[in-house]
Amino acid sequence: MHLKRNKIEKFWPIPRKGTKYLAIPKHNHKDSIPLIIIMRDLLGLVRNKKELKKIINEKKIKINNKEIRETNYPVSLFDVLSLESIGKNYKAILSENKKMFFHEVKG
Repeated sequence: MHLKRNKIEKFWPIPRKGTKYLAIPKHNHKDSIPLIIIMRDLLGLVRNKKELKKIINEKKIKINNKEIRETNYPVSLFDVLSLESIGKNYKAILSENKKMFFHEVKG
């Protein structure tokens, strides 16, 4: 399922102009961002959904120490995104302007 870009929530840190449609998370799209948007648009680690699926099938992505099996998995506030392939962890927090961003954490 998709959502038009101009109807996204205010805390999503992506521009309102751009491609017409975006992916939405499976559950609770009012409080979370889908994994594909995080990996592609925010962190810039993948170029498309196919690359993300390859990483997911290799079981190299965990959210809160749980292996993820879907590209639209919802990532909420204070969730920890672990990328085993590059050895980095990111925590979802709110910035001063009320936008969600991902801060790199140790461990």
